[in-house]
Amino acid sequence: MRGDGLDDSGCTRRRLRPGTGVAFADTVRALVVLVRFPDDHVDHLEWPNEDAQGNPIPYNVLPAFAHTLLEEDSSVVRANLLSPADSSLSAYFIHQSHNGPCGPHVLFGEVWQEVIVPDDPMSGYYLRGANTRGFGHLTEDILRSVRRSPESVT
Repeated sequence: MRGDGLDDSGCTRRRLRPGTGVAFADTVRALVVLVRFPDDHVDHLEWPNEDAQGNPIPYNVLPAFAHTLLEEDSSVVRANLLSPADSSLSAYFIHQSHNGPCGPHVLFGEVWQEVIVPDDPMSGYYLRGANTRGFGHLTEDILRSVRRSPESVT
């Protein structure tokens, strides 16, 4: 350890070096919020529009894969209990960071309990113009929806 609190690689577990960003933090807790535009009518195998009986699935219902995106318990990630075959972002993050600077790194967290459906169609955010708002406004709309919602995380 050097006198400035960093080891020889420039890493520290107690604080981030200016400009290194979140990727160099030991542990990152995340909240995944899934969004589906009201004009998204494309049926995907992973995110279908109908259930097995052909009934429409409401837009704000999470797809089946949502609960597998992040490991909720950081100790499971730290104990290296996630195999490379695990398809979660937590497993990907820890396995990819094992040999990286200051690695391995832990990514864990929660998934919001419902899909956020913004008021405007995708085209209302996509292109800037007289009738569009840009993706910065989409982020603002999503955060407002999460803040207003009485739902908790999964």
